[in-house]
Amino acid sequence: MKLFYIEGNKKGASFDLTPPGVSIGRESDNDIMLDSDASSRYHSKLELRDGDWFLKDLGSTNGTKLNDLKISSDTKLHEGDRITIGKEVLLFGTSVEARRETPAAPPPPPVPAPAPVAAPPLEPTKPEQPAPAAGKPSIDVAKSDAVQQEKKSFLNFFSSKDSPEKKEAEKPKSPDELGSTAEKMDFFAKKQDVEAAKRKHASILFYIMVIGAAVLMVLVFLLFDKIQTESEKNKKPVNTANSDSASFMVNYEKQITTADNIFRYELSIRDNKIYVMRDDLKCQIKFKKEKKIDIDSLKKLELELKETDFMNLAEQQAGVPSEGTDEVKILTIAIGNNLNSIRIKNTFEPTSFKDAVKGLEDFSKINLKIPTISQTADEMKNIAEEEFRNAEMLFKNYQAKDENLRLAVQKYGFVVDNLESFEPKPEMYDKAYQQCQLAKKLLDDELKNLASDGERNLRLGKLQDAKDVYMRIKEKAPPEDPLYEFARNKVVKIDEVLKQKKKR
Repeated sequence: MKLFYIEGNKKGASFDLTPPGVSIGRESDNDIMLDSDASSRYHSKLELRDGDWFLKDLGSTNGTKLNDLKISSDTKLHEGDRITIGKEVLLFGTSVEARRETPAAPPPPPVPAPAPVAAPPLEPTKPEQPAPAAGKPSIDVAKSDAVQQEKKSFLNFFSSKDSPEKKEAEKPKSPDELGSTAEKMDFFAKKQDVEAAKRKHASILFYIMVIGAAVLMVLVFLLFDKIQTESEKNKKPVNTANSDSASFMVNYEKQITTADNIFRYELSIRDNKIYVMRDDLKCQIKFKKEKKIDIDSLKKLELELKETDFMNLAEQQAGVPSEGTDEVKILTIAIGNNLNSIRIKNTFEPTSFKDAVKGLEDFSKINLKIPTISQTADEMKNIAEEEFRNAEMLFKNYQAKDENLRLAVQKYGFVVDNLESFEPKPEMYDKAYQQCQLAKKLLDDELKNLASDGERNLRLGKLQDAKDVYMRIKEKAPPEDPLYEFARNKVVKIDEVLKQKKKR
């Protein structure tokens, strides 16, 4: 069985009923949550008993209706029954068409006819009195006149015309009584005038307070605006040539869409960090990496991008897809107050655009040890193979130059990072990883030996020999290695000592 929403916010939706039952209400932990203020937090419940579904109200505020009639106890449901909770109407059944009509209300009971009222008994007709004889009044006539006079006096006593209160009101009042009444009327009039004056004063005071608050707000706003204007005047002009990282942002996106694949690459530099993302659906490669950038490297990159003349590049006209391949590249660079965003779609890249992209990818690959991954999977493998061959050549000839071993380690690491996102990883990945470890160990051993030689030459006073050793350490050690900075400081100090000796 199901519940179908036929009225309300979720009209058209349905809910499958499952044993032992479902709860309905406004709280999120109900099986059916209703977004209506007319429903209670826990409004009603449907329970399955011996194969039949029963509707139960949980003491809700507005009650639960079944076929437009409120229920007061557990009620058995039938196909097509309508459950109303506030503005929500739910249909119970196997399909939304199985709607049960509201049963007709029973006819009102017949009103009993009024009982016949018995007629009042008729008074017996009085016999006509014989006319009195002429010239002599009758005793009966005299009695009748006396009764009529009594009736008239009785009626006059209770009539408003002859009532004592009216007679009293009709009496003319004395001057003292008139003065007392005028004083009373004047007192109430003065009291009403005082109340009206109080209300008038309160209204005036309210308007004065509102106007005063508005004037105060205007004054505060003008004062704040004046302070802000003064502070802007006192600020020193910003030199965009020496702008910090907050005014330098870069975002490069590349997307290649074919019939069987979507390749997307993004490189972003902001907030002193570099973010690199690559997504290749066909090769199932997902790659994300970020790293903090030092201010010096960031300023160096900013100067390199300025030299590409990208900021003066105009918008390029889009081309048409070639052989079912749609390629889009978007580069956005913000330097100080200048911003330029160029979109290249299915067309050749201008020289300044190409140089700026190359600078960004070299910055990612060399300076931050984040390899460029804007190429497709085949391009990445080709680049990795070329770098692996160069690394092998440098490793075999590491004694020819002091920098060869350092460069070999760097290129082996590039191959490892470039192929790390592949699943399964190519065979070259394992070879590059093993060779990188061997080259690193050999480099560490050589640097330790050179450091020991340098210290020994210093103890023996052989300053020139010590300087030569530390110069070799600078050639072999990566710039980020602490030993590189140590050797550089030693060379500076030795030069100072040698200069002093020459002066003597």
